[in-house]
Amino acid sequence: MNQLSKSTKPIVIMGGAPRLVKDMAKVPADAVRVSANWHALAHFSADYMVFIDDIVGGKPVQSFIWQYGVPTISFRGYANHIAEFPYPRPVNTGIYAAWLAAQSGQTVYLAGFDFYSSGKYISGNKAPDKNLKQEYFSRCIANLKRLTDGADLRVLNPKIKQALKSPI
Repeated sequence: MNQLSKSTKPIVIMGGAPRLVKDMAKVPADAVRVSANWHALAHFSADYMVFIDDIVGGKPVQSFIWQYGVPTISFRGYANHIAEFPYPRPVNTGIYAAWLAAQSGQTVYLAGFDFYSSGKYISGNKAPDKNLKQEYFSRCIANLKRLTDGADLRVLNPKIKQALKSPI
């Protein structure tokens, strides 16, 4: 059992894409807010932050994650709340967070997601250049389908929503 699986309210997973502010306008005000990594925290408060990476930009995540003052959830031993990890490994943190939230049985919203297709974060910083972006996007869709099958998932990005309706 993970911290999010105990929720009795809808849950929103906040990604770091430029569309986050627009997407959040469509999320119920009482939703539990979960930041996938820390990108959303400059714009919205969060109840939790989920992370999977151990090193980002050459720095250990453990050395800076606490500055945000948000309880963390991860399979990493230094998180505030330790959660299990699915296999095979999801391709990004947002998908891992969606999988954790889906275990609650509550409605799960995905806000600020584009799987790097915009090429930037909400901050305006350049997002990682995922070679073969369509291949990466397709892998993300396959992972999201596999890990949230049967969940009440509300995807706010039309491109991702459409892709989820297509067979893998």
